[in-house]
Order: sequence, then C-alpha cells, then structure tokens
Amino acid sequence: MPAQHLAQVAQADAKVRGDLDERGSPFVACKSAEHPGWAAPAQAALDEAVRHTSSREQFGTPLARLGPVPAMLARSWTDIEMARSLTYRAAAASARDPLANLYLSSMAKVAATEISGQVVDRAVQVMGRFGLVRGSLIERLYREARPMRIYEGATEVILDSLARQLVKRHSGGSQP
Repeated sequence: MPAQHLAQVAQADAKVRGDLDERGSPFVACKSAEHPGWAAPAQAALDEAVRHTSSREQFGTPLARLGPVPAMLARSWTDIEMARSLTYRAAAASARDPLANLYLSSMAKVAATEISGQVVDRAVQVMGRFGLVRGSLIERLYREARPMRIYEGATEVILDSLARQLVKRHSGGSQP
C-alpha cells in the first residue's frame, strides 16, 4: 500500500476515533512514519560530518579517529538505522492493519524526528565552527531539523498519547 494511502487511512481513523488536536485537526503521526522525510536530513548531516572529519586533521590524525568523534559518528549511524527499522516496522504493520497499529506510527514519528535532530546536532558538534557557517549544508539542516519535531504533532503531545495508550493497555491486560 503506498504511503499516501496509509496516511489517508490513519487520518480517517483519527477522525473516527476522535484523535483530534487542539485545532480540531486529525492527529496523524502515521504520515511522517510512512514517508520517512526525516531520513534525508539525518543522513545528509551524517554524510557531511563523516566527510568533514575524515578530511580534517588535528595532530596529524583525521578528526574521525580522535577522541569522542568516532563514537559520535557511530552513534548517529546506529540511531538512523534504528529509526529506519521502526519506520519500516510501522509501515509493514499499517499495511496489515492500520487501525490496530497506529501506535507504531506514532512511535516511529517520535523516534525518527528526535533522532534526526540529534544526528544533526552531533554533526554540528563534530564539525565545530564549520557546522555553523551561514549558508552551509549543516547550518541549513540544523535550522530544518527542529520544526520536524513539531510538524504533524509535537513530540510531547504524541508521547502523552502513547503513555495513555500504554497505561490503558497495561490496565486492560493487552499488549501493544
């Protein structure tokens, strides 16, 4: 099922179940989860950080092999792959039963957008002053990463909804 159809199903479900935001709009995290637009900035930031730290040297050694930089790069790569995995799991589950698995899309939206912000932030950190040069790729990604946590549902609102679902499932004996 194409991503736009999954998002439409989730939006229809949100209207039916009354999952509306403060403006009365359907609260749909599924759209971001099924269309991983978050991945492009995160991957671009990681690629740029790897390129930069591999070519810049300090004390005759590439930055990519000094201090905490290798761990920061590896953590970013790992985070991107974790978010991708959860996104793909949400998409597959939504294809089987969109109504029963909307919570996975919400989790994927939170994980993906938060991780995207963290990866971009790490890229700025490992690139130092080059990460904030006006007009640079990383500076642009840094400005773009923050709103992703707000679009299609603020992270805190989604987490609140997920917590309510978790408590309800736990008290009812069913598992997500």
